[in-house]
Amino acid sequence: AGTQVVPEPPVYATDDAGSQATAAVDTPSCGVSIIRHKGSPTKGGTAKNLPPLAEDKLLRNEFLEARIDPQTGGILSFREYSARYNRLSQQLVFRQPSSGYRPVGPGGVPIDSKMQADKIEVLSSDTLTGIIRSQGKLLNDDGATLAEFSQTMRLRRGSRTVEIEIEIEPQVALHRDAWESYFGSRLAWPSEAADITYELNDIRHTAKTRQIEAHRYLEIDDGQQRCALLTGGLRYHRRAGTRMLDTLLLVHGETCRKFRLGISLDLKQASREATAFLSPEIAAPISFPVSQARSAWLFHIDARHVLACDWQPLHEDGKLVGVRAKVVEQEGRSGTIKLRGFRSFESARKIDGRGQTIEPCSVERDTIAIRVCPFEFVELEARFAAR
Repeated sequence: AGTQVVPEPPVYATDDAGSQATAAVDTPSCGVSIIRHKGSPTKGGTAKNLPPLAEDKLLRNEFLEARIDPQTGGILSFREYSARYNRLSQQLVFRQPSSGYRPVGPGGVPIDSKMQADKIEVLSSDTLTGIIRSQGKLLNDDGATLAEFSQTMRLRRGSRTVEIEIEIEPQVALHRDAWESYFGSRLAWPSEAADITYELNDIRHTAKTRQIEAHRYLEIDDGQQRCALLTGGLRYHRRAGTRMLDTLLLVHGETCRKFRLGISLDLKQASREATAFLSPEIAAPISFPVSQARSAWLFHIDARHVLACDWQPLHEDGKLVGVRAKVVEQEGRSGTIKLRGFRSFESARKIDGRGQTIEPCSVERDTIAIRVCPFEFVELEARFAAR
């Protein structure tokens, strides 16, 4: 079966293989896309034959490829097609405190476990999604089983992110010191000079310590290109040597056994991708008449360095009268940004935590001008104009 690439947004590709058709849809931030079923997947589109996204131990799309290590079941290499070298590798690891002899790997990092794949299989492969799953064990130096694992890797057309779903069943107890005793996911990269940056409390920082707290993303920047780890809410990370990073999955007392991460290449806005990774899209059928618009947004901010992190409706006497928003400047830049809404505004103001006015904002129909300072956290209250 082929893929029908639809020239009109929001659908940019479909696949009609199997029992049902699937579609790749581009949805605007803080918005919706409307898909109208017309009974024919090829209507309005031009058929193109595209390769499947998963083959034997290989995931690939138009941007990148990820090769699965046949020995470990982790990711052996992760790169874009123009790169002459591997950008990133990934595997599962076990760490434990020890006062005795421990074998060491590159950079003098102790080796406490070996990831061994027993089975690697392609779960799904069409022109929109590729899924490969590896299953196996983590072994110690003597060959004893430390844990059983399942790692599922997914790549979608149009995406720069490989999604990794990990399931671990430990066979040994962990010590109470979580930083020294854990099961984790380890990333490795070639350059010892690469910097690690991360986001904490919506602000970007450069990592200066071995232990890092970052709940949305980290980036590995070698000065020319960047790889990102989308943490999926996994907050604690530990540098291992100069070119490896462990994300802590299982520690003492942890009851969860399933975890989700993403690794990405050269994201323009890692913070937005990480937020989207935590908030998957929602598909819902609609039966009421809609306009002829194919997509729409509720609110839009014209500055990429400013992130909206919360939206709340403003009600009075049971009626919707406006909106409250929280936005944060992330790159240390000052200036005036513009926020547009789906309705015209009557007034807008910056407020403090008690709802008191800090300063008014200028309004022109559906647009609010907001002055922001470097790394400022702004709480905004805007009231709609009467219809």
